[in-house]
Amino acid sequence: MTTEKEKMLKGELYDANNDKSLIKERAECKQLCFQYNNISPEKIADRKELIKKSSAKQKANF
Repeated sequence: MTTEKEKMLKGELYDANNDKSLIKERAECKQLCFQYNNISPEKIADRKELIKKSSAKQKANF
């Protein structure tokens, strides 16, 4: 059986609210975005580290 995440990755229609892994990943991403948006602009290294962390799961060709 194909999961909703597998459908998403194939470019097929999927239900983003019916897959526990997608819900979890979305919550993690929201938290990282919140952290990023609350870092002082002067803390460039911290901002870069969060960008790396948030894109760590992306493929090299993203």
